[in-house]
Amino acid sequence: MTAAAGEFSGFAVVTNTMPLCATTVTYFHTGGGQKLFDFGRITRTPATSAKRSMAYRVETYGNDNNLYKFVVNQVDQNQLQ
Repeated sequence: MTAAAGEFSGFAVVTNTMPLCATTVTYFHTGGGQKLFDFGRITRTPATSAKRSMAYRVETYGNDNNLYKFVVNQVDQNQLQ
């Protein structure tokens, strides 16, 4: 939660297990200063509230625990003039 804004940014990592035991692990920008470079977080711009709650990495595992899909989302941020 940011004290000035009075808001909660959510969770950095969410694991969702589906009925047939397939699992999706999603990593989110939180704006909380977490350094998760090993997990694919790309920080070319300073942490701001603009990226908060956006997924930057999604892993999908089958019921055999094998990784079947891996997505890294890059968010570019530009200052409007």
